[in-house]
Amino acid sequence: MYLDATRTRLAQLGFIQPNTLKPCTKGEIESLHRSLGSELPKAYQEFLLLMGHGAGPILSGTHCFYEDLSEIQSRAAELLKENNSSFSLPDKSFVLLMHQGYYFLFFLIDGNDDPPLFSYSEGQQDNFVLSFNSFSEFLNAEIEFTTQVLREQNNR
Repeated sequence: MYLDATRTRLAQLGFIQPNTLKPCTKGEIESLHRSLGSELPKAYQEFLLLMGHGAGPILSGTHCFYEDLSEIQSRAAELLKENNSSFSLPDKSFVLLMHQGYYFLFFLIDGNDDPPLFSYSEGQQDNFVLSFNSFSEFLNAEIEFTTQVLREQNNR
Protein backbone atom coordinates (compact mmCIF):
# COMPACT_ATOMS: atom_id res chain seq x y z
CA MET A 1 0.00 0.00 0.00
CA TYR A 2 1.35 3.44 0.93
CA LEU A 3 4.49 2.24 2.71
CA ASP A 4 5.42 -0.73 0.51
CA ALA A 5 8.49 1.09 -0.86
CA THR A 6 9.37 2.14 2.68
CA ARG A 7 9.26 -1.48 3.87
CA THR A 8 11.49 -2.51 0.97
CA ARG A 9 13.99 0.25 1.77
CA LEU A 10 14.02 -0.67 5.47
CA ALA A 11 14.81 -4.27 4.52
CA GLN A 12 17.60 -3.15 2.15
CA LEU A 13 19.13 -1.05 4.92
CA GLY A 14 18.93 -3.86 7.47
CA PHE A 15 16.43 -2.14 9.77
CA ILE A 16 13.96 -5.02 9.66
CA GLN A 17 15.43 -7.18 12.39
CA PRO A 18 13.97 -8.68 15.55
CA ASN A 19 13.26 -6.01 18.17
CA THR A 20 14.16 -3.08 15.88
CA LEU A 21 10.71 -2.22 14.54
CA LYS A 22 8.01 -2.47 17.20
CA PRO A 23 4.47 -2.45 15.78
CA CYS A 24 1.21 -1.34 17.32
CA THR A 25 -1.65 -3.78 17.48
CA LYS A 26 -4.80 -3.29 15.46
CA GLY A 27 -6.60 -2.91 18.78
CA GLU A 28 -4.39 0.05 19.72
CA ILE A 29 -5.15 1.73 16.40
CA GLU A 30 -8.87 1.10 16.83
CA SER A 31 -8.60 2.69 20.28
CA LEU A 32 -7.05 5.79 18.70
CA HIS A 33 -9.89 5.94 16.17
CA ARG A 34 -12.46 5.75 18.96
CA SER A 35 -10.78 8.49 20.99
CA LEU A 36 -10.50 10.75 17.93
CA GLY A 37 -13.94 9.98 16.58
CA SER A 38 -12.30 9.64 13.16
CA GLU A 39 -10.19 7.16 11.27
CA LEU A 40 -6.53 8.03 10.86
CA PRO A 41 -5.06 8.18 7.33
CA LYS A 42 -4.13 4.81 5.85
CA ALA A 43 -0.42 5.65 5.44
CA TYR A 44 -0.20 6.63 9.10
CA GLN A 45 -2.01 3.45 10.14
CA GLU A 46 0.57 1.46 8.16
CA PHE A 47 3.33 3.29 10.05
CA LEU A 48 1.73 2.37 13.37
CA LEU A 49 1.40 -1.28 12.30
CA LEU A 50 5.05 -1.30 11.19
CA MET A 51 6.80 0.68 13.92
CA GLY A 52 4.25 2.40 16.13
CA HIS A 53 6.07 1.50 19.37
CA GLY A 54 9.60 2.11 18.16
CA ALA A 55 11.92 2.00 15.20
CA GLY A 56 15.42 1.46 16.55
CA PRO A 57 17.51 4.46 15.54
CA ILE A 58 14.81 5.92 13.27
CA LEU A 59 13.11 8.91 14.92
CA SER A 60 15.21 8.34 18.03
CA GLY A 61 14.83 11.16 20.56
CA THR A 62 11.59 12.33 19.00
CA HIS A 63 8.16 11.94 20.57
CA CYS A 64 6.15 10.24 17.86
CA PHE A 65 5.34 6.74 19.00
CA TYR A 66 2.07 5.38 20.33
CA GLU A 67 2.77 6.06 23.99
CA ASP A 68 3.57 9.73 23.18
CA LEU A 69 0.52 10.55 21.08
CA SER A 70 -1.89 11.64 23.78
CA GLU A 71 0.62 13.96 25.44
CA ILE A 72 1.91 15.62 22.28
CA GLN A 73 -1.61 16.61 21.20
CA SER A 74 -1.90 18.83 24.27
CA ARG A 75 1.77 19.89 24.30
CA ALA A 76 1.49 21.27 20.77
CA ALA A 77 -1.51 23.40 21.74
CA GLU A 78 0.36 24.58 24.85
CA LEU A 79 3.41 25.52 22.77
CA LEU A 80 1.29 27.74 20.54
CA LYS A 81 -0.29 29.37 23.57
CA GLU A 82 3.06 29.90 25.34
CA ASN A 83 4.37 31.67 22.25
CA ASN A 84 1.30 33.88 21.94
CA SER A 85 0.74 32.50 18.47
CA SER A 86 -2.14 33.98 16.55
CA PHE A 87 -2.74 30.46 15.22
CA SER A 88 -4.29 27.44 16.86
CA LEU A 89 -4.37 23.88 15.65
CA PRO A 90 -7.14 23.43 13.08
CA ASP A 91 -10.12 21.23 13.79
CA LYS A 92 -9.45 17.62 12.81
CA SER A 93 -5.69 18.08 13.16
CA PHE A 94 -3.54 15.30 14.56
CA VAL A 95 -0.08 15.98 15.95
CA LEU A 96 2.09 13.02 15.03
CA LEU A 97 5.48 14.25 16.20
CA MET A 98 7.05 16.63 18.67
CA HIS A 99 10.79 17.19 18.86
CA GLN A 100 12.51 18.61 21.93
CA GLY A 101 9.37 20.50 22.93
CA TYR A 102 9.85 23.29 20.37
CA TYR A 103 8.83 21.74 17.04
CA PHE A 104 5.86 19.67 15.95
CA LEU A 105 4.34 18.14 12.84
CA PHE A 106 0.66 17.55 12.21
CA PHE A 107 -1.75 16.50 9.50
CA LEU A 108 -5.44 17.04 8.98
CA ILE A 109 -7.83 14.14 9.25
CA ASP A 110 -9.76 15.00 6.12
CA GLY A 111 -10.03 11.76 4.15
CA ASN A 112 -6.59 12.01 2.52
CA ASP A 113 -4.92 8.60 2.96
CA ASP A 114 -1.36 9.99 2.68
CA PRO A 115 -1.78 13.57 3.90
CA PRO A 116 0.60 16.51 3.73
CA LEU A 117 2.39 17.43 6.95
CA PHE A 118 2.52 20.90 8.43
CA SER A 119 4.99 22.11 11.01
CA TYR A 120 5.41 24.72 13.69
CA SER A 121 8.78 25.67 15.15
CA GLU A 122 9.08 27.89 18.21
CA GLY A 123 10.78 31.19 17.50
CA GLN A 124 10.96 30.70 13.74
CA GLN A 125 7.45 31.43 12.57
CA ASP A 126 4.02 32.35 13.78
CA ASN A 127 2.22 30.20 11.28
CA PHE A 128 2.15 26.65 10.02
CA VAL A 129 4.43 25.63 7.18
CA LEU A 130 3.83 22.87 4.65
CA SER A 131 6.85 20.68 5.41
CA PHE A 132 6.14 17.46 3.49
CA ASN A 133 3.73 16.74 0.66
CA SER A 134 2.77 13.43 2.26
CA PHE A 135 3.31 11.36 5.37
CA SER A 136 5.17 8.73 3.33
CA GLU A 137 7.55 11.42 1.99
CA PHE A 138 8.32 12.44 5.58
CA LEU A 139 8.96 8.88 6.73
CA ASN A 140 11.22 8.11 3.78
CA ALA A 141 13.19 11.31 4.44
CA GLU A 142 13.64 10.32 8.10
CA ILE A 143 14.87 6.86 7.12
CA GLU A 144 17.42 8.33 4.69
CA PHE A 145 18.53 10.91 7.28
CA THR A 146 19.05 8.18 9.90
CA THR A 147 20.97 6.08 7.38
CA GLN A 148 23.27 9.01 6.58
CA VAL A 149 23.92 9.74 10.27
CA LEU A 150 24.72 6.09 10.98
CA ARG A 151 27.12 5.92 8.02
CA GLU A 152 28.92 9.06 9.19
CA GLN A 153 29.23 7.63 12.70
CA ASN A 154 30.64 4.37 11.32
CA ASN A 155 33.21 6.26 9.22
CA ARG A 156 34.73 8.03 12.23
